[in-house]
Parts: sequence; C-alpha cells; structure tokens
Amino acid sequence: MRNKWAETIVDVFIFSNESQICIGQDCLKKTCTFPQSLTIWGCMSGKGTGEMAVITSSINAQVYVDMLDTFLIPSIERMFGDDDIVYQDDNASCHRAKTVKTFLEERRIEKVGAGLMKSTVCHSLSPWLRDSMLL
Repeated sequence: MRNKWAETIVDVFIFSNESQICIGQDCLKKTCTFPQSLTIWGCMSGKGTGEMAVITSSINAQVYVDMLDTFLIPSIERMFGDDDIVYQDDNASCHRAKTVKTFLEERRIEKVGAGLMKSTVCHSLSPWLRDSMLL
C-alpha cells in the first residue's frame, strides 16, 4: 500500500524552487557589496521536469506571478493536462502574497508551502486512498 501512496503523490504534486547564482570570483569575497547574480527558477514533478527560467531582477509578488504564468502553467498543462494538481513552493514571503493566491485560485491550483505537504496530501487525495494510507 505504501508504494501505491507514493505513486499517487508523484501523480498529483508539482514542485518549484529558485536558486540564486553569483557571477564572478569577487562574489566569494566578503568585501563584495553588490555581486552580480541571477536567479534560476524551475519546476518538476514525478512526471518530469518543467520549464526553467532565468530571472535577473528581484523576485516580488508580481514577478512571481509573471513567472508562474509564463513557466509553471505551460509545465502543468504539458505534464498533467486537465488533471487536478497540488503545487508546492518554498513558501517565501512573495509566494504568499494575495496576488499570487488569487492567480492560483483563478486557475484552480491548490498550493501548499514547504513543510505542509503531509497534511495537504491527507486532505487532497481521494477518500478511498486517504482511508487506506498507513500514516
């Protein structure tokens, strides 16, 4: 039963994260005040990897919504079609903004932040599976 539960998780979740990359050797010195950097954002699920984006600006709520619209939504459509999914990000403050919440709700995308996966899975999966899971 555990394997079936794990397969089901893979089938409904898509994850994203971003990582900042510092450019140039000066970035390693503590005296470098404003290093050049860029941010790489990507998403993945058990069904494969999604779009990747290079972000050169700071990420605020509007930049995040634009990233989701341009990169996450096409990835979801390609990997999941019209199936319901659960989206998990790292729960950074810009990810919790009202505009982000509205954007995802309008597209009927359930979102959880990091650390909330277990409780969300229990409430999101179909009742027959939830009743049979060994937690």
